Amino acid sequence: MCDHLISFKENGGSKTFEIVLRNFVYPTKLRDLRRKAQYAHCFACRRSSSKARMHACLHCIYLGCFKHKHIHEHCRTKKHPLAVEMMHSCVYCFKCASYVYDTELEKLARRVHMEQYAGFKLLTPCSIVTDWTPCEDEVQCVKDSDKHCQLSPNTFFGLRGLVNMGNTCFMNCILQALTHTPVLRDFFMSDLHDCSVPSSSEPSSPANCLSVNAETAITSSVHPDQCLMCEFSRIFQQFYSGHRDPYVPYRLLHLIWTSSKHLAGYEQQDAHEFFISALDVLHRHCKTESDFGTIFRQAWPALCNCVIDQVFTGGLQSDVTCKQCMGVSTTVDPFWDISLHIGSEARDSCVKKEPSRVDFIECDTPPTSLTECLQIYTRQENLGSGAKIRCNSCNMNQESTKRLSFKKLPLVFCFHLKRFEQTSKVRKKISDYISFPYELDLQPFMSGSDEDIGPEHTRYVLYAVVNHNGTIDSGHYTSFIRLQKERWFHCDDSIITHSSLQDCLKSEAYLLFYHKKYLIFE
Repeated sequence: MCDHLISFKENGGSKTFEIVLRNFVYPTKLRDLRRKAQYAHCFACRRSSSKARMHACLHCIYLGCFKHKHIHEHCRTKKHPLAVEMMHSCVYCFKCASYVYDTELEKLARRVHMEQYAGFKLLTPCSIVTDWTPCEDEVQCVKDSDKHCQLSPNTFFGLRGLVNMGNTCFMNCILQALTHTPVLRDFFMSDLHDCSVPSSSEPSSPANCLSVNAETAITSSVHPDQCLMCEFSRIFQQFYSGHRDPYVPYRLLHLIWTSSKHLAGYEQQDAHEFFISALDVLHRHCKTESDFGTIFRQAWPALCNCVIDQVFTGGLQSDVTCKQCMGVSTTVDPFWDISLHIGSEARDSCVKKEPSRVDFIECDTPPTSLTECLQIYTRQENLGSGAKIRCNSCNMNQESTKRLSFKKLPLVFCFHLKRFEQTSKVRKKISDYISFPYELDLQPFMSGSDEDIGPEHTRYVLYAVVNHNGTIDSGHYTSFIRLQKERWFHCDDSIITHSSLQDCLKSEAYLLFYHKKYLIFE
């Protein structure tokens, strides 16, 4: 325990801490919001971005940035040892040179957070993580249990093959990737989805399918037996049950056939198409609304707080610039994945575009890496005279340019390499090798300046890869998945073999799954 924090609390410091929280960390009143907008910047260098990590002194009125050590200089010269971080309300002691955890202040911060936003109905049961302290009976129950599961560094717990039920390799490889998505695994293994069956007193109608992260659930047309969220809960339980024999996901296949008619049958299907269809059905089966959410969604229909959108949804910004007046029209659209051209299509697309600030490639040859594909994707494109867009400033159709960038990054980023080229004249598979990194930084492809976006928000780590072997008419899907750090496995339906990161990076990737390296809890 920090002696400086104890002395601070004994002198009434908890009240000062609460004042800082209400005015700068969790402001809701108009005057508090205006005060924060006016003063919430470093008093020394005037920076205010999250990258600068703003801290507020708990002994006087002073705000300084942690990155450039202006708050350090203030606390050293003024002999003020304590400051609170203005994004997550963490207390830092400069004499101890570390963040200090205090149960009393933690509870105070949680209470203030609840009180400040409760009136706006912005909080749901999942918005704030609550402490859990086991009682004596629960502690004794754990001690008496003979079902303890201790995982060794070389464990195979969580690995399970999937039986191919007839050209269902496209489903098996996606299922392997989803079941080893860390955030999804934590959600389903924490039993956060609840499908409530109506009581006998209620009229005979389909059951209410709801998630516990909504205040008030609405009646859904999904019966628990037809709920894909419930089926995924069962699949996660099967994968992490410790059983080693291959699992037969026949119920999942039937539900996908029922929900997505175009995937029904035993013909060969596209793994990317199945991935998008599965996310869409999961999104619909776990989508819930509250009274506040109904009003909010009338203005923003795409808004949803279900686990699928929280994990996979990002924001793609499109900036269309008029060549005449240089006026910019900006739109932001949600996405679950990004499809990238490779081969000759990427080269042709690159020729039509103009170099951007992150480009260092030529358009003479097709891209050879994921980074080059992203550079082509985010290059400024000249729309030409044949695609004039009406400019609101000029009040007439004008030639313009268009540039794509990422406004909001998802927790899990899926990249789709478009290996199948189908036109009226050509129908082929592009087998070009596209290199991809284990760690990926999307900072150069973000909207806004580098100063506004910290590196902790843009760095990703590879955890799953889906491969396609064969031709466009006859092929087979396999996948690489990361079970633990530096432990990779190759999944070929029911056969799972130990592999390596090097083998994964050399493979002919079709889908790439990255998750954020740092999870920022707010």
